[in-house]
Amino acid sequence: MNMNCRTLGLASVAAICLAMGASAHSAETPPPAAKKQVTMTDTDGRATAVPAKDRATLLLFVMTDQPQSQKAIEEVAAALGPTPPVAVITVVSGQQAESAAKSLKGKLPGAVVVDQDYSLAGKMSVRAWPTTLIILSDGEELAHLAGLAKSFGKDLGCYLDFVAGKIDRAALGQRVSSTQVIEDNPHQMARRHLEVAERQLAKGLVQEARQELDRGLGLEPADADLALANARLLLLEGRADQAMNVLDKMDQASVPPWKVDTVRGRVLVALKRWDEAAAVLARAVRLNPEPGEAHYALGLLHEQRGDWQQAAKAYRSAFESTAAGRLMRLPEAAPKSP
Repeated sequence: MNMNCRTLGLASVAAICLAMGASAHSAETPPPAAKKQVTMTDTDGRATAVPAKDRATLLLFVMTDQPQSQKAIEEVAAALGPTPPVAVITVVSGQQAESAAKSLKGKLPGAVVVDQDYSLAGKMSVRAWPTTLIILSDGEELAHLAGLAKSFGKDLGCYLDFVAGKIDRAALGQRVSSTQVIEDNPHQMARRHLEVAERQLAKGLVQEARQELDRGLGLEPADADLALANARLLLLEGRADQAMNVLDKMDQASVPPWKVDTVRGRVLVALKRWDEAAAVLARAVRLNPEPGEAHYALGLLHEQRGDWQQAAKAYRSAFESTAAGRLMRLPEAAPKSP
């Protein structure tokens, strides 16, 4: 055995904390501003850089088979008007993105980009669909509007007025704040319950998280993100069979496959279906912008199989997938000269 039980236990605890911390971050902390340049190739083969050098860029991330995304396309088109003050890029996510992108021609100005494997979404810290970003020419993320709040159209109009030079930053803050007092619709209320549940889970308050999540499910029983959170919570409650049933029944079209595979893999580990778990988790790690939890589940799998060396490697990968882990990771040693 290459590592003792105490070391492995500490690694397990660390990975659990990191996985829970990732959930809390996505719920509470706004994504960081985009500082690095990202190059996208549109459906006509043209390369487009974000941020653009001479103007702000609006990016709309959608899934075309999702009603909320279709509504977002309509509202963005109305807010932009005939002379948009920004460059516009519509990013279509999902396995069917390539064929779906063809249906968007002419609905919005600017480029249409296919993000079949969600890699662009990961680079831009997009975790919900639809999401609308406005990136200034210096790389500052001016707006990150996840979902489709009741105030979405008004908020977007305020950001576009700022970009066009019609209002200053102080006025922008006042206008956006004033639009957010509008009462949420049932979908937004359900999302708020989901966010509270995720924060409760981050604190280890499973019972309180269950209460919040059930309230959200009561408002939006078919919501895929709520269903995925429900499966995760059922697993923590020791109800792996029910968690698998939720995963099998949920509509996965609006959720990145790696998210579903990560939870499914953990459920399969709990059910001791080792071979299935190994295949699903290996898939979850590939093209995953947040692979920490999948690596952790692989560590659990290897630990159960008694493969301590692979378990240690997976737990280390889980840690190194986090921001703290990347900072602490030692550089590779240069090969010695003969």
